[in-house]
Amino acid sequence: MQIAIFGNRRSHRDEVERYIRKCLGEDSPYELRQYNLEEPRFNPTPEGLAAAFVIVEDVLALNELRTVTGWSKELPVVIVSDDPQYALEGIRCQVKSYILFPLVEQDVREALRGMGLEV
Repeated sequence: MQIAIFGNRRSHRDEVERYIRKCLGEDSPYELRQYNLEEPRFNPTPEGLAAAFVIVEDVLALNELRTVTGWSKELPVVIVSDDPQYALEGIRCQVKSYILFPLVEQDVREALRGMGLEV
């Protein structure tokens, strides 16, 4: 199973991945994969996803959030942002959690637990 990390900035995707890896540990059965929103990409199949983290910084990322949350009501999605203004859209999209930059390990750990992923 895969945990997808969607976002525009490589540095933000790397930071989210680093924290997820730290929380899940080296023995994690989950494959982490990053998706840049500005480049053509292979879309993950929703059936292969355990969870998705969407880094929301602009309208392009909001559109991606809507796409990802529309794949399946069972797919747990977390918004990661540096601006709390996107929380309302998160509520509309029924995301599992909302994390603000700068990241804190405990916030990521709680988000993973809330999605039912072992930590």
